[in-house]
Amino acid sequence: MKQFIVLAAVLPILMLFIMQFSLEQRQHDAISMTQEIVNQMALELRNGQYGIGFEERYRIRIAECLNVNADEILIEININCRDLAETSASGQEISYSVRFPLGRIMAGGEWMGIPGANNIGWYDINGSVYIKEQV
Repeated sequence: MKQFIVLAAVLPILMLFIMQFSLEQRQHDAISMTQEIVNQMALELRNGQYGIGFEERYRIRIAECLNVNADEILIEININCRDLAETSASGQEISYSVRFPLGRIMAGGEWMGIPGANNIGWYDINGSVYIKEQV
């Protein structure tokens, strides 16, 4: 009977490690799937295929991939014209930033006294592409 009582106390603690591993695998999958979508977005930006509704289209694609609300995903695109002094070339530098929710960071956070509002993680993907001006 004593062994059963000890097992009942230890088993949830041991399950916490398995739950955390599963949670981290899910987060890594979400990051890699979103990275693929962002790479496609960067390729379209590099080819000059952006316009009205570009951010919204990718926001919806990421939201469908992650099963989250599209309003939770932030996409910012900045276009700057600049000259490169070392190559005497000019063109556009397009920088982008994508921020999306990962959800829970720690499995069993409620058991450890971490409120749900503090157990939320976000992931940022930043980058830039440069389009040389055709002469």
